[in-house]
Amino acid sequence: MNRNKIIELVNACNQNKKQNNQTIEFLDDLLWKEKDSTLVLTCANLFYESGNYELAKYYYDWIQTYHFKDYYEKMGNLYENGYSLKKDIQKAGNLYLEGYKYGSLKCGYQLSELIRKGEYKIDKEYSEFIDELFHKIKKEHYLEEPLPEIFIRKAQNDLSKENRKSIIKTLNYAKKFLEQRILFMNSESDLKLMKELILLLYEVKEWDWKQFDLFDLYFIPEKEWVIEFKHKDTVYQIHFYKKGIEFEDHIYNTIDEFFQYATLENQFLVQNSLDLYGFKKVK
Repeated sequence: MNRNKIIELVNACNQNKKQNNQTIEFLDDLLWKEKDSTLVLTCANLFYESGNYELAKYYYDWIQTYHFKDYYEKMGNLYENGYSLKKDIQKAGNLYLEGYKYGSLKCGYQLSELIRKGEYKIDKEYSEFIDELFHKIKKEHYLEEPLPEIFIRKAQNDLSKENRKSIIKTLNYAKKFLEQRILFMNSESDLKLMKELILLLYEVKEWDWKQFDLFDLYFIPEKEWVIEFKHKDTVYQIHFYKKGIEFEDHIYNTIDEFFQYATLENQFLVQNSLDLYGFKKVK
């Protein structure tokens, strides 16, 4: 059995709930015959991604002794948020801690968030743990790793140290990494993270009208501006009003709406960000 067959059966479970029991029995039988834990993991992940959390947990339970990173990341999330399970922060924290011990930096970040909120304790202070995560993740290149998230927390943690240059360097690196992630994935959560990053960046950095890019516009105050930029030698303008933003004959009520929905040449504007240049205020 291959992954395509798993996808077919998972889709059948999700689309036709009346046949779930029969389909699951067939899927179980095939998985037992294959005796391949990675196929069970694939099955569990597919159910998780489709929001079918009960079946995701059912298959994650099959492989809990194999120490897959995805098991700890996803099961921790199920317990933390109460998806088809009774919410249990202690169990979530235990899973994240175990996953972190097996090398999951995602688990490390999720664990740090629980510690930051005072919901879970380990034998280290929050600031010490963030520093540890920062040094472990700073050489990562895989876009799904929580590098921007950890870098933002590191910068926030260092604000009291008044090391502006170091904080700006940390946030600029995180910004470039996150821009790449948005280019390929473009999720609403990543845009929210970018906004958080930009607002934090301009707590320690002065605005410079001579040097800014698309995502820096998250910081522009609610005044009337006209911003100009180029794409493939064509000039475009973004009109900022006190109660809205106009771009390419479309009106957006908020800056968040603009970043989420604005398009250029049938593609989301944020996914063109690396090809945009010459930003300047013209009015």
